Amino acid sequence: MGNWWEFEGTVTLYHGTNEDKSQSILKEGFKPVDVDEAIDSALRRLNLSRAMVPEWIWKYELSYRKDKPDTHFSTQKAQAEAYAKGALWGGEIETCVFEAMRRWMKELTGKDLNFPAPKPVVITVDVPWEVVKTHLSDEELREVKVRVTELAQRRGQDPAEIFRDVGYQFTASGPIPASYITKWEFV
Repeated sequence: MGNWWEFEGTVTLYHGTNEDKSQSILKEGFKPVDVDEAIDSALRRLNLSRAMVPEWIWKYELSYRKDKPDTHFSTQKAQAEAYAKGALWGGEIETCVFEAMRRWMKELTGKDLNFPAPKPVVITVDVPWEVVKTHLSDEELREVKVRVTELAQRRGQDPAEIFRDVGYQFTASGPIPASYITKWEFV
């Protein structure tokens, strides 16, 4: 047997989102986020466009996230649940745009707007370890190896099993197919 990080099999990962966004994920799998589309989609939900609102509502998200279209996963379901409940609009981009709109409208009208939010959802995926490794930078893979190996030595357990149990977040920079999805549930 080689190094523990060369194990075969899958790693169960969790992704927090909302009911609306989960429908396209179930059909098309996970894809890098189109930041422009996420901003425009959030504004369309409110029957608005970029031309109708101040630039600061959307410009920060565009400049900050343009080069970060990754999809986030966790080895811990509770982490994905917390994300799904906190990013009610389906993702950080949409949530930030909605919250900015809420602040702006409160400044204009003095009233807090309550937009109906979709229900939070967690999607479970079993991803082959070989695929997970392709989404890790050399530094991230090194960090995982050190952290898990040290924990396994302290506990006297198999590192591959500890890796599956340890709380770790992954970012996928490319697609993760819908065929890896094993479960979809409201949280």
